[in-house]
Formats: sequence, C-alpha cells, structure tokens
Amino acid sequence: MHFSPSRVFSRVDRFKRDRVDKFIQVALTSKIVISKYEVPGEPVQVSNILKKLSSKAFKPFKIGSPYGKVWGTTWFLIEGKISPSDYKTAKNIEFLLDLGWSPSSPGLHTEALAYTIKGVPFKALHPQNDWLRLKGVGSPVGKNRVLQTNGQFTFLIEAASNPLLLGDIAFAPTPYGESIMEVENQKYQINRANIASFNDELFKYSVDLEVLVSLARTLPETSPRAVKIAFALENSMNKFDENNLSTLVKARYILKTELIKPANASAGIFNAVGHAHIDSAWLWPIRETKRKVARTLSNVFALLRIYPDWIYTMSSAQQFVWLEENYPDLFVELKYWVNKGRIVPIGGQWVEADGVLPNGESLVRQIIYGKNYFAKTFGQNIETIWLPDSFGYSGSYPGIARRAGFKYFLTQKISWSDSTKFPHNSFYWQGIDGTRILTHFPPTDTYNGQMTADELNYGCKNYKEQAISDNQIYLYGNGDGGGGPTRQMIAKAEVFNNLEGVPRVEHTNPNRFYRKLANELNKVGGWVPTWSGELYLEFHRGTLTSQHRIKKANRQTESLLRLAELV
Repeated sequence: MHFSPSRVFSRVDRFKRDRVDKFIQVALTSKIVISKYEVPGEPVQVSNILKKLSSKAFKPFKIGSPYGKVWGTTWFLIEGKISPSDYKTAKNIEFLLDLGWSPSSPGLHTEALAYTIKGVPFKALHPQNDWLRLKGVGSPVGKNRVLQTNGQFTFLIEAASNPLLLGDIAFAPTPYGESIMEVENQKYQINRANIASFNDELFKYSVDLEVLVSLARTLPETSPRAVKIAFALENSMNKFDENNLSTLVKARYILKTELIKPANASAGIFNAVGHAHIDSAWLWPIRETKRKVARTLSNVFALLRIYPDWIYTMSSAQQFVWLEENYPDLFVELKYWVNKGRIVPIGGQWVEADGVLPNGESLVRQIIYGKNYFAKTFGQNIETIWLPDSFGYSGSYPGIARRAGFKYFLTQKISWSDSTKFPHNSFYWQGIDGTRILTHFPPTDTYNGQMTADELNYGCKNYKEQAISDNQIYLYGNGDGGGGPTRQMIAKAEVFNNLEGVPRVEHTNPNRFYRKLANELNKVGGWVPTWSGELYLEFHRGTLTSQHRIKKANRQTESLLRLAELV
C-alpha cells in the first residue's frame, strides 16, 4: 500500500471546503425583505434611524445591488419569516450576511452592527464573524434583546462602508481620507443574506479536522505522530458522507483516537487570553474607533453566551468610556460579564499610551486617570501594565509603574526588533532608579494570534525561559482594527487543551497567569534574568525623530496643560 501523509493533508483542505464547511450552515426556507437608508456625512444614533422607519426613507434593496460610499454608513432594515416547520425543528437558527468584504481583513474593511427593532445593539458582523444567532442562545441581560419572535424577524443593520485599508500591501500609504467619497475600485454590495441552521456537531468535526491537520503539518512527515494522524484523517474522510449525516458519529470517533492522546508531561502551558487590540487612533476617524469598540464587544458577548469557560480581556479606560457614553445597553452587559469574571479589565491606563514620547508626568496621569476609572467603575485595582503595541519603553517606566501599585508589565512589540533578538520573555525589568517589575513578552511574537498549531509550537520553541517556567501568555483574536476572537478560535483552543504534539492551552485570566509566573520564578531565585534600562524597539527607529513637529507639539501641549492646571 502506498501511503502519503502530505497528500492526505492536501485532501483534508479540499474535503473541509467542499464536503464539510459548506454544510455546517444549511439554508432554511424563509422570506427576507431588505430595504436601505443611506446616511450622508457622519454616522447618526440609532434613535434617529428609528424615527425614519415610519416614513418612506427606507428604499427597497435587492441582494447584489450596490450601496454606500467610502467612509459612509448604510442602514438596512431586515424583515422576514422562517417557515413554521423549519422554525420548529431547527435548533440554532442564524442570519448570515456577506457585505462584500475581504475575508482576510476583519476590522480593516466593511463592518456592521445589528440592532433590535427597539434600537438595542445585538451583535456585530465582520468577514470572519458573519452570523447572528436568532434562535438558540439568548442574552442574560435585557428583555428587549431579541431579533425574532416565533419565526418572524425584524432588525436593523448599521453597515460601515470602510475602505479596504491595507489591501494586499500592508502599511502602504492609503489614498482614503476621512471624507465620504466615491472611489472607483471600492464597491460595496451585499453578496449574501439568508437564514440557516447551524450544525454544531458538523462544526466540531470541521474544527477537529483543522486542528489535527495543522498539528501534523508542524511535524516531520515521517514522524509516528504525523503518520498516525494522517491515517486517522484518511479513514475518517472515507467514512463521512455529507448526504448521510448519521456517518458523522463514526467519522468523529475515528479522529478521537488521535485527539484523546494527552500532551507530553513536559509540555508547556499556553495561558490563552481572548483579546482584540484596538488602536484608538490609526487608519480611520476616531468616530470609527468608537464603533469598533461596540462591534467587538457585541461579538464578545455573543461568544461568552455560547462558551461557558471562555475569558476575554480588554484595556484602555477611554474605550470603556466611549462604550458607556454611546452604547449604554452594551455597557450594562459589559458590567455583567466583568462581575462574573468573564471579561477582565486590564492595563490600568487611560489608553495604551506610547512609552517613549510622553514625559514622566504624562505617564503618571495616564495611570492616575486609568486606575481611578477602573476602581470607581468596576471596583478593581489593576495590577498589570498592558502595552502590546507601543513603539518602545522608557527606562523610567518600572519606577513609575511600581510606585503606582502595578506588579506586572506586558508587551509584545519588542519582538519586532529587526537587528537584535531580545534575549528574554519572562524577566525582571529594572528601571533607571533600580526599581524592578515582573515583565512578560508573549513568545508567539504576536498579539493577534489565530489559535493554530504553528503559533503554539513556535511559541514553545521560542520561549527563552522554558527551563524555569512552564507558563506563557498567548494573545489571540483579530486586532488592530478590532473584531476579537471567533468561535473557530475558541473551539480550536478547547481541542488544543490537552493534545499530544502541542503545549496545553487553557482559557486564562491574565492576572492568574502572572501569579503563576511569579511563583515559578520565586522558586528559582537567582536564575531569573534582569534587563536594566530602556526597552528599545529597533524596528520603529526614527518614527518620532523624523517627525520632529509631533515631538515639539507634544511637548508644547504638555507645558500648556501644566500651565492651565497651575492657573
């Protein structure tokens, strides 16, 4: 018998695409009527849109028709009915939407937020999170958070026709400004809008296939583990018939022989932190950041309702304030999950500030206002500085942070250095005054992890302190432009939890991780490395010195603020 694992792995890709994934969401018999209302200029509150419903402002809209302009907003009214027989028998009923987006650009292209007909935000949609659960899981907060009743549905979708900002060339200059404009190569159209039943068991089968094939591809093709996985995958695919879903039980059972093999005794622990780094100001107008925060958190809430052990982390007091001011219904649910310990406020600063440009007083104010907000709003004393994406870190930071009551520091950005490989991941960072703070750099070298075997095994090999620590943080979820984790990522994490060939993956509160790390390092005493002085990022060298006007304006602003306060 000729057996080629690499051919099996290629077959899995096609098998998943053609015979599994396209059947996870099966279209139901339904009637959908769509109408639209274009908002000229800046976005408006949903309360203004509700007033338009009784007029003739909403015009009929057909799937495939164009809508929107760059940086514009289009409101869609979705109305319809699911057939009584399908509504009665289907368990997890979902509305699926494709706004014409690029699948690889969550947070950096078209985005949307669904509202109930009462004007309550419900859930966001983006290229990797294109579903609204209509039946199956309800909200623990608020009686008005329903999109359908007895199979009849009416809801609103606020679609932001943001440009494809980075395109195929990341960080290229963008021609798109803040103004609403028509651009020849930026077309927006709804490609799909339908009602479907979500098959959870078939979804789990797809996740099992993805986990095993991604694991096997990190191993030598002739290794016993890779060969056994390939053999199980081949047998499972041969057993499965998409036209007879009773075969799914046997197909999944065949994979179970490889999925139940536990992680090695010496395998490390990835403390997986659901996360969505959202740049408060980057490639879009500030008003878009405010909407990104709401979209990301509404997605997070939907996932928290489905996965009872999942934990999400969020920083920046300013983003919490934006949510409270502009989306009070979402803020109520946010506080609910914070009280449950499922959403963890982190960072303790007003925003994830630059670590080099501001003077010491500015950093102190970031901390004072941030910590006071978290203490007053959530009754929490934040202990971790959380700066995954700042362009370097002043040597005065440890002293300021420790005197403000912080115990821990996190960044990932130093891994971007293009000349010198930083020698540590878990260490004590010593400031210019001799003060030390326990610091961790996630060894996966990303704050936008996608929960793959590649990332897990890279992080394991890259962890400089694995001789003295079993634990590292793994930040996963779509970030920069927001979006957060997807249900595929969370489901994969649960399969990776205890699996031979990768480190163990655990949903973790980052505070719990730091306590575990501190205990590990205390046991080895003098073996713990220390880094003294500035954490210098080589990759973004010259970012500020080449734009000296920014430095000058920042210093002038700081001086004026100090003068105003004295006066």
